[in-house]
Amino acid sequence: MTDLNSIINGITQATQFVGAVNGAVNVLAPALQGVEASINNMAGNFNPNQGYRPDMYGAPPNGYYGGVPSTMPMPQNSPSTSTDNSSIMGTVGNAIGGAAIGAMLSTKLISKPAIGAGDIGTESLKIKIPAGAKSIGMSAIKAGGIGAAVGAAFSSVENMMKLSKNEITGGEATGNIVADTSVGFFTGMGGLGAGAGGSLLMKAAGFSAGSIPMAIGAAAAGLIGAVGVDMLLKKTGIRQSISDGIRNLVGG
Repeated sequence: MTDLNSIINGITQATQFVGAVNGAVNVLAPALQGVEASINNMAGNFNPNQGYRPDMYGAPPNGYYGGVPSTMPMPQNSPSTSTDNSSIMGTVGNAIGGAAIGAMLSTKLISKPAIGAGDIGTESLKIKIPAGAKSIGMSAIKAGGIGAAVGAAFSSVENMMKLSKNEITGGEATGNIVADTSVGFFTGMGGLGAGAGGSLLMKAAGFSAGSIPMAIGAAAAGLIGAVGVDMLLKKTGIRQSISDGIRNLVGG
């Protein structure tokens, strides 16, 4: 019963998170668009042709396109062949988060006492969970939480900027933020695992857990691990599937 209640609570919290993100997007969108419009108007006072939109103001003046007749169709950008609509900023955020997790958490993780062979045993078909394993599990959850927070922060800034410029819809912004938050959770774990591996290598080389070289090595390994997980989730389409699912859920 406890496990069922935990699952139900998890689903409820996830639903509330999606609703909160979508609500924030809908509330902030008009304000951001108003700021963007004001900036465009100010820019237009200095350059009347800058930001000219034929669909809003009619046909452009003669010479607006550098002497090309206004009736001549303008070349269109070729459609993107990418299967994922995320940008490099999400990967940069995950890389920073992975480096921080590697430097802060993985070095502490390897400094804990090693798990002995007798720590895990069976007695009357019951499995004892060693304290070391609990520590690893808590560190993994903490790393995932840090990664998710970093992913959400970077994604929110980027998608709100795109929304203010009418480059994406509110539903797309919500889907991107939730997807990047989910990806950040797993990149955080990837950063922890890779950072722990890097820390062990530095420890084997003779560096102590609190030394600067150890922190640098763990940070570099954590960065590589986080970026690797980030690229995997994007290349396989998992990240885009989450984004599309949330967008369809909230509508738009």
